[in-house]
Amino acid sequence: MSAVGHETDVTIADFVADLRAPTPSAAAEKVSPDQRDILRQINDREFRLANAAKRALQRLSTKLEHLSARLRDPRRELLEKAQRLDGLELRLGKAMEQHLNRSQVRSSHLTQRLVMQSPRKQLTGSREALERSAYQLDKAVQGILTKLQDRLEHTAGALNVVSPLATLGRGYAIVRDEQGNIIRNAPDVAAGDWISAHVANGMFTAEIKSVNPGDSWPQNPGN
Repeated sequence: MSAVGHETDVTIADFVADLRAPTPSAAAEKVSPDQRDILRQINDREFRLANAAKRALQRLSTKLEHLSARLRDPRRELLEKAQRLDGLELRLGKAMEQHLNRSQVRSSHLTQRLVMQSPRKQLTGSREALERSAYQLDKAVQGILTKLQDRLEHTAGALNVVSPLATLGRGYAIVRDEQGNIIRNAPDVAAGDWISAHVANGMFTAEIKSVNPGDSWPQNPGN
């Protein structure tokens, strides 16, 4: 929050602050919650809780009547449902009492905090927390960027190892028949077939003169 004190003056801090106040007193009013507002919120929640409980009891009573009409032995089922309803009412009453007690305790705690804590302390603590968060965020981002850089370099090296271009550069070729199918075994072609060979820096076509299915090279490839 920016609160220099001169209403007509505009400082650099006004452009980067989340909230601007014309005077420090106005800033203190904006960052300090009103105790009356908190009490009104508590009273409103208590009122809504009571209405919700009342509606819940009404729904349960309606459901009880509907189920009682469908049962074969209305007296027995009605007695059981009535006992259950009494138990629910008791539990609901206890729950409402506990909730009201917790609300009162919380209200007292908030009131004490409002009295004991000053806006200046809150602003100082918020500023320090913001600086710590900014430092931790910057450190985390740097760590993530370093890990990503290392992963990228490792991946690039791995891709280069398995790259088809690197394999072709070592003297290998990709051989296809006239239909474009890759030839993996010598029996897949016959003498007189035309093939295309892709090497590292281009391709060429050739006619099969002979086929040697074995592991050894032919002594005279021209025959």
